[in-house]
Amino acid sequence: IADLPSGTTFDFKTPVDTATDGEKDAIVVVTYPDGSKDEVPVKVTVKTPSTDADNNTPVAKAQTVTPGTTPNAQDSIGNVADLPSGTTYDFKTPVDTTTPGDKGTTVVVTYPDGSTDEVPVTIKVIDPRTDADNNTPVSKAQTVTPGTTPNAQDSIGNVGDLPNGTKFDFKTPVDTTTPGDKGTTVVVTYPDGSTDEVPVTIKVADPRTDADKNTPALKDQTVNIGETPSAQDSIGNVGDLPNGTKFEFKTPVDTTTPGDKETTVVVTYPDGSTDEVPVTIKVVDPRTDADKNIPATTIPAPKVAPAPMMHKQTPASSAAPANPEMSSVSTATKKQALPETGDDASMAAMALGGILAAAGLGLAGKRKKED
Repeated sequence: IADLPSGTTFDFKTPVDTATDGEKDAIVVVTYPDGSKDEVPVKVTVKTPSTDADNNTPVAKAQTVTPGTTPNAQDSIGNVADLPSGTTYDFKTPVDTTTPGDKGTTVVVTYPDGSTDEVPVTIKVIDPRTDADNNTPVSKAQTVTPGTTPNAQDSIGNVGDLPNGTKFDFKTPVDTTTPGDKGTTVVVTYPDGSTDEVPVTIKVADPRTDADKNTPALKDQTVNIGETPSAQDSIGNVGDLPNGTKFEFKTPVDTTTPGDKETTVVVTYPDGSTDEVPVTIKVVDPRTDADKNIPATTIPAPKVAPAPMMHKQTPASSAAPANPEMSSVSTATKKQALPETGDDASMAAMALGGILAAAGLGLAGKRKKED
């Protein structure tokens, strides 16, 4: 064209069909400044122009975020560096990151020429904390009987709040051979492998009452009339029973008379349980038969020999006694013949006086004979 005269014009002889793509035959009429013309056959290639979207293919890339955070749409496209400068990226709809999990969404890629691509992507919402970080197991008191094996899970009070698949084990075996509070540790293992250790207490308790575990033995008890027996003294194995055990008679014991008195001792243990023990209280009189009896004494009146006759009787009222000793014997005999009055001691004294009088009379007779 540079070689043609200035002012030369160019026109298609007929319009070119550009409705469809392809090579189209046409004639260009070249008109020179002097009005002369040339007709030049040419070929016109018809091609629809392409967009940035046609020329680019964005690639999806997995993006991971923590719960509650807002993901960046561009971070879900893996070949950003290959796309035209000025390209923008947006999520077609907001992404819910309030809960963990894979969230499907779409990134709209807008090129500088205004063309767009829509790219399906996945946002992984992951809590970086472990199950142990996210959970707090709570200890719970557990009671077992001696000799049984406790269950570690039964020592955690909020099992239902922990993730499914969580496991529970004792860190060391629990000794339940003896009663008492046994401190131990439950190891809580979560599905992600993280663990918590929870200090717990296992109460080992014998469900039997003190009455179930003990058998009081009866013991004979002897008391004197009028004494108050001790209920404890009717139990023979007090030392084998728990400290603090109490003993009482169910009803008062009558000790006013001797004999075997049947009664019941109520044994009350520290836990409030009781045993009732039938016992016998022997009530005895401590006095001897000599203490309880006074024998009555009966002494026959002594026989007194009659006084010898004198050749001449002197009236008793006027004559003095021939022998004073005889006079005293007669008096004594008289006293002996008096009826018994007074108590046993007086009677004994009178009897003794009679014996002495008789002895004196015998001596007087002997002297008279010798005279």
